[in-house]
Amino acid sequence: MNSIALIPAGQTFRPHGVKGEIEVDVDEILLDWIKKEKIVFFYVDGTPVPFWLEEIRNDARIFFRFEEITTPEAARMLSHKPFFADRSRLPKKIIQALEESLEADALTGFILEDVQSQREAVIESVEEYPSQLMAEVMLDDKKIMIPLHPDFIVKIDKKNKRIKVSLPEGLFDLA
Repeated sequence: MNSIALIPAGQTFRPHGVKGEIEVDVDEILLDWIKKEKIVFFYVDGTPVPFWLEEIRNDARIFFRFEEITTPEAARMLSHKPFFADRSRLPKKIIQALEESLEADALTGFILEDVQSQREAVIESVEEYPSQLMAEVMLDDKKIMIPLHPDFIVKIDKKNKRIKVSLPEGLFDLA
């Protein structure tokens, strides 16, 4: 029997409506693939179980409706749980995008150094927005978001955990 390698794909929230739909948060990198393949996995009693999607609705929020889940009560069994994708079935370009995304998460704890203002701050977290990555830093007892746009990055020194950036004038002054 082939074992599957599951990777996190998203999180369910509450059931919605009377047909067993459930609101979800899906990793944006995986969304189109999930729409095409129509399968995600949940752990049930410690065992990965495939759940086939009957419909994916993407309004302002995303909703899944699973085959054989037709009531809000049945959907509640899957609410507030992580779901997964089978890594072995993913195309190489999606795996590469996921790995690059994970690298962004690895930037937490790096020192962000602005060559313009000569100010430094520790990256507390990295948030992914549709257009770019944003580093959350504490500066002068205030949290500010710094864009990690490729045009601003001068050098990433992984060994010393430092990122040199050349930010637009005044960006660090927002603190």
